[in-house]
Amino acid sequence: GMFIINTIMNYALKPSSADTSLGGCSTISLWFGAFYLPWQVGLHLPKILRAPNTSAPLDVSLRQIQRGGMRALTVRNPTVDAAKWGGHVGAVWMIGYWIALPFWLL
Repeated sequence: GMFIINTIMNYALKPSSADTSLGGCSTISLWFGAFYLPWQVGLHLPKILRAPNTSAPLDVSLRQIQRGGMRALTVRNPTVDAAKWGGHVGAVWMIGYWIALPFWLL
């Protein structure tokens, strides 16, 4: 849903070739989407669908949210195990956020 809305908005807001004030950002976003959608459909979603469903029922009580928030702020489990980072999908995300995204902002 979000991908489709973003693509429509970027296409609709993409200025003509004469106006270059926002054209670069919209063009970059559209090119990113052209590569992101096949990756998402071909690699990421199939991996999620193949994963076993071992999750417990979701607890969204205020007490659990407080415990989870405190755990997120204080507990650290350093690891170099690629599976703990999401395997190939996690590696792609890390490269995108920590390497590619900063260059996009330049």
